Amino acid sequence: MTAKSRFTVLFEEAEDVGNHLRTDDYSLTVDGGPTAITQHRWTWGNASDDNDDITRITWRAGKLRTSNLSEVISSVLSPGFNVYKSLGEPLEKSVDTPLFKSFHSESFDIDSFLPVDSEARSLPWNAEDCDLDIRLRSNYTEVAQWCPLHENETVTFKRETGIDSSQAGLFYLDSRDDTLVNLSGLTCKWNASGNIEKCQKTTLFYKTPHMPTVSLETAVVELETPVGLHPKLMVNLTSAKATDKCEYYMLLQLPVDVFVDKYQSTPLFVFGEHDLELPEYKLRDKSWGSESLFRMEPGMLNELTLHSRYVEPVVGEEAKIISFTPVVFQACDSDQEDLLRNPFYSKGMGYESYFTPNTVFTHFNSQTLEVPIPKPDLLYYDATKFATLACLLVSMIYILSKVVGKPRSRRHSAR
Repeated sequence: MTAKSRFTVLFEEAEDVGNHLRTDDYSLTVDGGPTAITQHRWTWGNASDDNDDITRITWRAGKLRTSNLSEVISSVLSPGFNVYKSLGEPLEKSVDTPLFKSFHSESFDIDSFLPVDSEARSLPWNAEDCDLDIRLRSNYTEVAQWCPLHENETVTFKRETGIDSSQAGLFYLDSRDDTLVNLSGLTCKWNASGNIEKCQKTTLFYKTPHMPTVSLETAVVELETPVGLHPKLMVNLTSAKATDKCEYYMLLQLPVDVFVDKYQSTPLFVFGEHDLELPEYKLRDKSWGSESLFRMEPGMLNELTLHSRYVEPVVGEEAKIISFTPVVFQACDSDQEDLLRNPFYSKGMGYESYFTPNTVFTHFNSQTLEVPIPKPDLLYYDATKFATLACLLVSMIYILSKVVGKPRSRRHSAR
């Protein structure tokens, strides 16, 4: 099985490529910069266009969004840890959509989902700082990891053990015109002995479906305070303008502790657990939660009410803190082609699948929200139970007395 590795560093200015690079016969050493981004990509096997992705695993740490270069060589992944599988494949505690099965968590748990014999298990993960995209097929594995390369950091790249073909590229953003990106710089290759064979000037032209993130002074999505059992999301799009062929959306991946009432709200869809009555502890082993998509109105403050489930009682007064990250974005139809794939990532299995292949996305800054859900106190369980039973008995006795008791007769005399 052929194994390949490619390392890419992207800078903002042309002079950064030369100023931040040191080389010897075997390795490249690169110093970081204020907005520098790296991608390390590994592949095993041979890709086939007629073979659909079977499994996709993604992780978004959130650190890349601080760089204005992040959408140039990386995709905007859904927050947290996500697993997508074809509909015919089993996936524990999944949410099933018409397009794929999905699993979502706020915790990085890649070892539970990677096959035990996967080559990717030997790779160095940096879940704290880096985003990750893994695609698994029967005869092909592709791994891409994007990381910020800060000013005080240095990375050295050389041919790795067990890799048949290695190359590296150092680029700067030459120009960008909407979806068309132009990168310029140099690429280097290693020979079978581990020596750098040659480095040459390189120019890349490609199209990307993700536009730079819109940065606002205030958060786009906030929780109305105080937060009660029915958390209300305030989506501030007062500065957004309506445009032709574009709509605004919010994607929610909610843990099972909170849910969307599709009869009260107006989601475009809601997949997963949205039962109105069951408590959290009756659902936690069935599903991770729910996924829903809402259309937002530009130029105004949008409001959306969620609902908390009853959680399992504990001894002592405390609250269960649950978190989720709303994703707000603009999606525009375009006449652009070749948006499905570029040299650094490809679309498929995720929120992008809900839109047409030529859709262009512009994301707003998002932040993780925390919702406290009060836990019933077991210390008062017996007292509450007996008080409730007493109230029921008194009520039943009172009602029965009114139903069974004879009314007093009244005599009327005619005058």
